[in-house]
Amino acid sequence: MDQEKQDVTKGYALITGAGQGLGYAFTEVLAKRGYDILMVSLAGESLDTKSAALQSKYGVEVKYFEADLSKEENCVRLYEWVKQSQIPVTVLINNAGIGSTNPFLEFPPAFYSKQISVNVMTPVLLCRQFIPDMLASNRNCYILNVGSLGGFFHIPNKEVYGATKAFIYSFTQSLQLKLEGTLVSLIVICPGPVETNERLRDAHKNMKGLAKRAVMFPEEVAEKALNALFSGKKVFVPGKVNNLFLKLDWIVPSFIKNRILRKEMKRQASFTR
Repeated sequence: MDQEKQDVTKGYALITGAGQGLGYAFTEVLAKRGYDILMVSLAGESLDTKSAALQSKYGVEVKYFEADLSKEENCVRLYEWVKQSQIPVTVLINNAGIGSTNPFLEFPPAFYSKQISVNVMTPVLLCRQFIPDMLASNRNCYILNVGSLGGFFHIPNKEVYGATKAFIYSFTQSLQLKLEGTLVSLIVICPGPVETNERLRDAHKNMKGLAKRAVMFPEEVAEKALNALFSGKKVFVPGKVNNLFLKLDWIVPSFIKNRILRKEMKRQASFTR
């Protein structure tokens, strides 16, 4: 009976940064689709209340794990806890990340160390730990790494953030080639502006034109991104306007793009101080 149940269930979806914003949207969409859930986030984000509410609403099992994933030992501790608890992770959503908008010199070195750890090392470590188990499970498994539209551009005030997302894009595509022909599928999603918290909502209010039309809601991004993941896409940029920006990037001269980006980042910085 246990074997029969294991064969017909979808397994667990592990989502990092699951306490709010895009991470929570992924959590809810996956629960709605019948996946059991493992929410991973920092302490203080009411995971106990949120997990109980999701479990009651969607009738799936929801567990949670509170940890600061900028520390390598916590990534290891998370994996060991999953193994000891015999939780079959079939979907891994590497969503946790740290953004930034202010000038490069305004942040101390410790901030960038943590930003690089969360945005780069955390998804690398989690992929390294979970992929062998996924391959051994002989089941269809999926990994979604959250990149950014910013990873395709050179943006003032987002120098380190953009570089970390460019890394995620390259890293995921390399892993895709390595795992080609296996039951493990990977996608990198590259969203533009998403209203994931109050600070970003305030900044987006002051956008104009195409930039304002590019803003998307977390639930919308999560739904479209998961559709792309499960349909076998390798790269996904949500939103027609964001795709237009990419196409324009190929044809607009660099000096014009740089002038536009400098002006936009300067304007945004004035609203986020």
